[in-house]
Amino acid sequence: MGLTAPLMVLLLASAASTGIAAGICPSVHSIYPCKCISTVLGLRVMCSGVRSPRALTLPFDILAKYPIHTLAMRKINFSITVDLFSGLNLVSIKILNSVYRVSEVTNKAHSTFLNLEEKLEVLEVSHTTLDFGNTNLGAMRRLSKMSIGDSSVDVLRKGWFDGLSDLRTFSISNSKLGHVEDEALSGLANVDTIELRSCHLGIIHRNYFPPIAYKLEELDLR
Repeated sequence: MGLTAPLMVLLLASAASTGIAAGICPSVHSIYPCKCISTVLGLRVMCSGVRSPRALTLPFDILAKYPIHTLAMRKINFSITVDLFSGLNLVSIKILNSVYRVSEVTNKAHSTFLNLEEKLEVLEVSHTTLDFGNTNLGAMRRLSKMSIGDSSVDVLRKGWFDGLSDLRTFSISNSKLGHVEDEALSGLANVDTIELRSCHLGIIHRNYFPPIAYKLEELDLR
């Protein structure tokens, strides 16, 4: 039995209103200062030169209705709260050319990306000064790949990675690490690739890494 014309129009309108229609970006003006393009993988959104979190309130309210594959944040130089991306449905986050600091919420550690615990799969940081504060990535149960490149981290904290048992690939390359806490990466129990290359570390201690990593296939410390 075929669909009648009025019913077809109703279904298409409903899909468009909720962002379900595949490959369709919201209007350019509605998400400024962000931009959206459609790719084979899904929607890619870039937010660049944003001066305060308030500038993202309206565009993120609109984007919350759309399935996003990749959200790129570029030239972000203000403190981030853990709930900044909480309304979005996305797979990958890229942080580029930024000073990215997560502000303290309470004395208790919080999920780094609130409400993305069952969504976020890839996190990439490039040319950025990075500080996740007292938050924890371990709640990101689907996060499988994390990379930090050409960036600066004052202290690589153990608390950031505790519980991150599903991560498969972890990479820090061509970056400046001021200090690495003991057992900083000990929570990466199921990782198969660890890269810690050109990070200005005079000595790389064994206790940085998981005590036992049965699935580890590649360890690159060049």
